Amino acid sequence: GTVFAYGQTGSGKTFTMFGPDLNDPDARGLIPRAASFIFECVNNSDEGIEWTLTCSMLEIYREELKDLLSPEPVELKIKQDGKKGIYVEGLTDVSVINEDELL
Repeated sequence: GTVFAYGQTGSGKTFTMFGPDLNDPDARGLIPRAASFIFECVNNSDEGIEWTLTCSMLEIYREELKDLLSPEPVELKIKQDGKKGIYVEGLTDVSVINEDELL
């Protein structure tokens, strides 16, 4: 899935997405709550099911694309494909095995 936050600088996007305190269940934002739910579902699934979870983070600011997980600046392009749908070419995907690693 995709989480998309849009708004002016200082309007509360980061606060809404992450919250003021990742360690306080009542103060967590959208991303930590979604991560908890996803890993709860994975951990409660049938033992025979194998899961692969990946994460990427993209910032779009003034029509510039920035890979927030890449240590080096990379040229990114938004693409569309009949099978893949809309995607960002060159965006880093990181495999994650638990909620703490994701956050």
